[in-house]
Amino acid sequence: MSTEQKTPSKHDLNLPNAPELEEVVIGTIMLEGVFIDKIITDFTPALFHSKANRTIAEAIIDLYRENRPVDIVTTMYRLKQMNALDKIGGAGYIASLTSRVTSSHNLEYHIHILKEHALKRKVIAICQSGLAKSLEPENDIFDVYEQISYELDNSVKDILNYEVDNVGSISQSIIQKSIEIAESGIQSGVPCGLKMVDNLTNGWQNSDLIIIAGRPSMGKTACAVSMIMNPALKNNIPVAIFSLEMSK
Repeated sequence: MSTEQKTPSKHDLNLPNAPELEEVVIGTIMLEGVFIDKIITDFTPALFHSKANRTIAEAIIDLYRENRPVDIVTTMYRLKQMNALDKIGGAGYIASLTSRVTSSHNLEYHIHILKEHALKRKVIAICQSGLAKSLEPENDIFDVYEQISYELDNSVKDILNYEVDNVGSISQSIIQKSIEIAESGIQSGVPCGLKMVDNLTNGWQNSDLIIIAGRPSMGKTACAVSMIMNPALKNNIPVAIFSLEMSK
């Protein structure tokens, strides 16, 4: 007697989605295009479960990238250029999206919910694929595990975008902070105790990666420990040491 193992297909599961929210989000952006600046880093086609809504989102993103205004008319025109207006339901569907909008105040929260659903769908798809591969005897399970881990780690990239800042605004912020530090005379970073180094660096700064290089037995470890003890003992700043040479 044999037992047949069946892997659930994507059609066996009711994938997480929120069709009403998808329509409200797109409708809000088309009605009040000025809001797209606030949410563009989170607004991606992957947020939308509906193929029609994904297509509209792609059209809106194209308009934004080309620095064109986003509204009902421009979106429909772009969909016509994409030969997609009839496929998504025509002008009638576009009009129905805007008719659902009552307020734009909760737009960012609505997008947050769509991001949660999109990430759930992504995880479900990856796990389904992993289950199918795990049931095939010829597949090396360690390779399958590595592939699943890789896909899960990268699954958020289609859902979550990271904001890119303008170089000019970053430079201006750094200059302003430097002026404030110079005028106050306060050291901005964590002092290492070596006066010449502290004068050059103003202390170790947030996000700094400090590499001490040298030949064996030249005192690298002693130097690092000294730099750590100084702020701990003299400035009461908490520190921690993790050494690869230590046992667990």
